[in-house]
Amino acid sequence: MKIASRLIVLCFIFGSSAFASIDKQRIAVDSTILVMPESNHKVDSLLGFLSAIKDTTEVRRIFNVTLNLAERLNYTEGVIRLYDVVGVIHRNLSNYSTALIYHRKGLELAESTGNLKLKMQALNNIGVVYRRLDESKLAIDVHMQALKIAEKLSDLRNTCISLNSIGNIYVALGQYQQALSFFRRALAIETQLKNYWGMSINFQNIGVVFESGNELDSALHYYKKSLEFDILAKKESGIAICYNSIGKIYIKMQKYKEAENYFQKALAINLTIGDKVYIADSYSNLAHMFLHLGNTGEAINYYSQSAEISKQIGSKMRSQEAYQGLSDCYEAKNDYKEAMKYHKLAVLYHDSIRSEYNTKHLALLQTQYDTEKQKHQIEILSREKKTSQLIVALLSIITLAGITVSVFGYRNANQRRKIDKQALDLKEQKIRELEKDQQIIATHAVLKGEETERGRLARDLHDGLGGLLSGIRLTLSSGKTNYLVSMENSQVFDNAITLLDQSIRELRRVAHNMMPETLVKYGLKDALHDFCHSLEVVGGPKITFSYWGEEARFDRSLETTLYRIAMELINNSVKHAQANEIMIQLVKETRRVYLTVQDDGIGFNCADTDCLNSSGLRNIRARVESFNGRLDIYSKPGEGTEIGVEFKIENNFFKS
Repeated sequence: MKIASRLIVLCFIFGSSAFASIDKQRIAVDSTILVMPESNHKVDSLLGFLSAIKDTTEVRRIFNVTLNLAERLNYTEGVIRLYDVVGVIHRNLSNYSTALIYHRKGLELAESTGNLKLKMQALNNIGVVYRRLDESKLAIDVHMQALKIAEKLSDLRNTCISLNSIGNIYVALGQYQQALSFFRRALAIETQLKNYWGMSINFQNIGVVFESGNELDSALHYYKKSLEFDILAKKESGIAICYNSIGKIYIKMQKYKEAENYFQKALAINLTIGDKVYIADSYSNLAHMFLHLGNTGEAINYYSQSAEISKQIGSKMRSQEAYQGLSDCYEAKNDYKEAMKYHKLAVLYHDSIRSEYNTKHLALLQTQYDTEKQKHQIEILSREKKTSQLIVALLSIITLAGITVSVFGYRNANQRRKIDKQALDLKEQKIRELEKDQQIIATHAVLKGEETERGRLARDLHDGLGGLLSGIRLTLSSGKTNYLVSMENSQVFDNAITLLDQSIRELRRVAHNMMPETLVKYGLKDALHDFCHSLEVVGGPKITFSYWGEEARFDRSLETTLYRIAMELINNSVKHAQANEIMIQLVKETRRVYLTVQDDGIGFNCADTDCLNSSGLRNIRARVESFNGRLDIYSKPGEGTEIGVEFKIENNFFKS
C-alpha cells in the first residue's frame, strides 16, 4: 500500500508543469530513492547514477543518501565502492586532495574486511591521483601493491591495468627500458586472452616508448600494429588515435604528404564520433603540419577551428597551443599586430594553467617515508645490540663460574661468546650501512630538489620572460612597420630590436645551461658534445670530446648527475688550469660508465686540503656518493690534471 501511494505521488509530480524542467536523471534518482525497497540492489543502482553525475551539490546529496542506506544494511562492499566512485568524481574535477581522502577511506575499509579485489581497485585509483600530481614514486608504489593482489587473484584484466599504469609512469620518468618490460608483460597477457582492444593499447604504448627515444622507425612499426588490432576490434576512437600518432611520426620524418593523409583520416573519424577533444587535436595536428610546409593560410584555418572547439570544451592547454600556433602563423606573414594579439592570448592561458597547478605537492613524502623507515630499522638494531651486549656480559659471568665446573663448559661458553660477538659486529655493520643509506637518501632528495628547481626556473625563463621579450620585439617590429618613422628613429628602432635579440639569445643560453633541451631529448652524449662545442673560442683551449661504447640512453637522474659533474670539471679547467688542451672522454660498458676530464694545465698538489675541499669538488663528491660512485683525482704542479668518475650500473639503459 505504501509503495502504491508513493507511485501516485510520483505520477502527480511527473505530470505537474511546475516540474517540467527537472532533469531526467534527477527524476530517475528520486524515483529510485522513493520507490525501490531498501536492499543492496538499491545501493548498487544509486552508485550507477552517481558515477554519471557532475554537479557537486547533487553528488553530495546522493552520496549522503547512499552512505546512510548502505550503513543501515551493513553493506560494507557498497560503502567501499561508494568511496571509490566519489573519489573518481573529485579526481576528474581536479580536486585531488579530496579524491585521496575518499580513496583512502575505501582502502582502509577494504583492508579491514579483507576484500582484496576492492583493495586492489582503491590502490589503482590512488595511483592515478598520484600520477596527476606528478608523484611518480608514490604512484609506482601503490600500483605495484595493486599488481601483486591482481596476480594473487589471477585477475588478468586488472593485472594488465596495473602493468600499463606502471609502464606509463616509467615513460614519463624517461626510464624506457623499465617501461618496455611492463608493456610487454601486459601485451603477452592480452595476446593470451585474444583481447584485440587490449593488444592495440599495448602496441600503442610501446610505440610511445620508441617515439620518446627518437626511434622513429620502431615507433611507426608499433603504431601500425596498434592500428591493425584497432581495426579488428572495430574501435573507431582507437583507429583515429593511431592515425594521429602515425601522422606525427611522418612529420618528424618530414614526410608531410603521408602525414596529411593520416591526419585527414583521423579528423573524418573524430567528426563522425563527435568527440570535441579529439576533433580539436586533429585540427591542431593539421595546422602544425601546414605551418611546417609554410602554408600559413591553411594553418590559420585549422588553428582557428582548434581554438574555437578548445574554448567550447574548456581545455586551456589546447587553447594555449592553438593561440601560440596562430601567433607563429601571423609572425611568419609579418603581420605583427595579429601575431601580438594571439601571443598575448597564449600567454594568458599559459599563466592560467600555471596558477591552477599550484596544488600542494607530496614531493618530500617519499623521502620522509624512506628516512623514517631507515630510522626505525636503526632503532630496532640498536635495541638488539644492547640486548646482545647484555647477553655477552651474562655469558662472561657464566663462563667464569663454569671454569670451576669443567674445562669443557668453559670452551662451550667461550665459543658462544664469540658467536654473539660476531652477531653484534654484524648488527653494528648493518647500522652503519643503514646510516649511510639514510645519508644517500637525503643527498638524493637535495639533488632532486635542485634539478627540479633548475627545470622550473628554465621553463619560467623560457616561457615567461622569453615570451614577454618576444612580445616586446613583435610590438617594436609592428610599430616600425605600421607608423611613419624618421631615418634617425628607424636606427633607434633597429638598435632596440638588436638588443632585444641579444637578450633573447642570452636568456635562451641561460635557460639551456640550467636544463639543456639536448640532455632531455637526446641524452648525455649529445648534450656533452654540444656543451664542449659551445666553449670553443678563438685563443682559448682546444676542447675535444670522445665517446666509447654502445649508443644508449642512461637513467635520467644518472644522466643529469654526470652532466653536472662534467660541466663543473670542464669549467674548472677552462677558468683555472691555464690549459692549452682539454680532453673529455665518456666510456660506457655493460656494467659501468666512466667519465674523465684531462687537461695539460698548471695542475695542483693533491695533498693540498684547500684544493680538495673547494666548493666545486665538494659538490662533485656529493653527487658521486649519491650514486655510490668512485672519484679519482690525479694532478701534480706543472703536469696537468686528470679527474675520473665511475658509476656501476644495472639494467637502466634504453638501447637505441
